Amino acid sequence: MSLRDTIEAARKEAEEAGSVPAASPKASKAGEAADGGDKPHAGFTRRSVTRARPAREAASGVRVVSSEKVRRGSQSASGKAESEMTKEERKAARNARRDEEDRRATLSRVLLNQRSEFRKSQRVWWALIGSGLVITLVTWAITYFYPEAATNPSSPAGIVMLVAIVFAYVAIIAAFVYDWRKVRPLRRAADAEVASMSSKKVMALLEADAKQLEQEGKAKKK
Repeated sequence: MSLRDTIEAARKEAEEAGSVPAASPKASKAGEAADGGDKPHAGFTRRSVTRARPAREAASGVRVVSSEKVRRGSQSASGKAESEMTKEERKAARNARRDEEDRRATLSRVLLNQRSEFRKSQRVWWALIGSGLVITLVTWAITYFYPEAATNPSSPAGIVMLVAIVFAYVAIIAAFVYDWRKVRPLRRAADAEVASMSSKKVMALLEADAKQLEQEGKAKKK
C-alpha cells in the first residue's frame, strides 16, 4: 500500500468517527498533488530505451575486414576467413604475409642502421669476433710450423698455442655475450617500433629510405 492510500484510509476513519470534518475535493486534490501519487518525478525519468539498445552489429551479408588479420594471412582482402579461402586465395594470403614480414624486417634494419648506438655496438661485436678468428688462425699456424706443440704442451710452442686458444675462446664467448646484452635489446626495440606501425606507414618509410639512397648514389657519381 502506498503512502497516499494509507493517508486516505486514516482520513476516512477519522471522518467516520467525527473527529475531523470531511475533506473537500480541493483538499483531496491538494493532498494528491503533495503526495505526488505513484507517478515518477520529472527529474528522475527512466533512461531512454534507445540508449539501452546494444551497438548495431554488422549485417549477416557484410564481411568485416581486419587489416591486422589480412597482414597475418588469416583473412583475405575480401573478408574471407582462412577456412573459407580457396587454394589460390590461401597461397595469395601466404605470399602477402611473407611480403609484409619482409618489408617490416627491412624497415627494422633500416631503423637500426640509423642509430649511432647500434653502429657502435656492431663495430665492437665484429672486433671481438675478428679477434677470436685471428687468434684461432694463429694456433693453426703454430701447429703447422711447430708440430711438437700439439704433442708436447709443455714446450714453448705448446704453451703459446694453449694461451692463444684460451684468448680465442674468450674473445668469441665475449662477442656472443655482448650481442645478447647490448645488441639484442636494440633489435627488439626496433622490431617493437615497426610492429606498432601500420602497413601504410611502413611502405612510406621504405619509399623514403629508397629515395634517400638513390639521391646519395647520384651524389657519389657526380
